[in-house]
Amino acid sequence: MQHMSLLDPNQVIEQVWRGDYPASWRVFVGEQVNSAGNCLVALLTVIVALLFCILTSGIIVVFLDAIRQGGFPSDNYLAIAVFALLLTLVIFGWKAIKRYSSRQPKPMIVVLPDGVVGYRRRKKVWAIAFADVAHIQIGAGRQSRTTSSYLPLIWLELIYRGGQHGTCAIEIPPQEMIAQSILEAHTAFRLRHQS
Repeated sequence: MQHMSLLDPNQVIEQVWRGDYPASWRVFVGEQVNSAGNCLVALLTVIVALLFCILTSGIIVVFLDAIRQGGFPSDNYLAIAVFALLLTLVIFGWKAIKRYSSRQPKPMIVVLPDGVVGYRRRKKVWAIAFADVAHIQIGAGRQSRTTSSYLPLIWLELIYRGGQHGTCAIEIPPQEMIAQSILEAHTAFRLRHQS
């Protein structure tokens, strides 16, 4: 039997991102967190959309003016070339924004038969090895009033085999389902490893 200490939590997260993981793993994926990078992507998206609208309007004006004048004078060709160049830049900008936003992984919790691995914002990976935990209990409360929403805050109170205590907050919904899944996996682990 392979113990959690032999598993690399970073490898577990990478396997989930690739979609190459065993059916025995329960994967819970959260929403993308708001960060400065996401705000920048949103701002760039708005700028690209505005540029697209301006370019489209400019091209329509140039074509309507050319039709009204009965042809395409050489200065209109220059305007069309500039608009085509700007449109190309807008398209490449849009592709860069999509590429950046697709590289930002979402937070997740993976419940394994031998433990739990999680990924938080800012590339923080954490793990709990069931082999090290004697008892798990669910704790619940409310988030502070400084947050805009009052979602319940669920955490796990951990008692390790050496007597140390620890906590692990369940930061992504569905919090209750994730906590219950961790408790069930821990109970199944203990039953498999009773001596």
